Amino acid sequence: MGKKNKKAKKLLKQQAAQGINNGATNGFAQGWLGKLQANPTNQLLLGAALGAAAAYVLSNDEMREKIVRSAVRLYSDVAGGVAELKEQVADMQAELQSQAGVSHE
Repeated sequence: MGKKNKKAKKLLKQQAAQGINNGATNGFAQGWLGKLQANPTNQLLLGAALGAAAAYVLSNDEMREKIVRSAVRLYSDVAGGVAELKEQVADMQAELQSQAGVSHE
């Protein structure tokens, strides 16, 4: 049983060391989100700030127009990409069918 305890302690030390090393990249975000979830006052303040920002954006005609233009541009780009992808797939299917037809003859 002594070996198991030593192995368990060693594993815990390794995990703790990895947690310290990963803390520089993940610790800030996890800590910030953890603090936000733990404190209702912070949640209220964040909600109020997001609500104020949304009210400002929606009440500003120029800003709203820019957002709508960007959304329409993004939609048209995505739709064009999907159409191009469908065309490429159809070309590949036609090519495969023509190759299959030639090999059977």
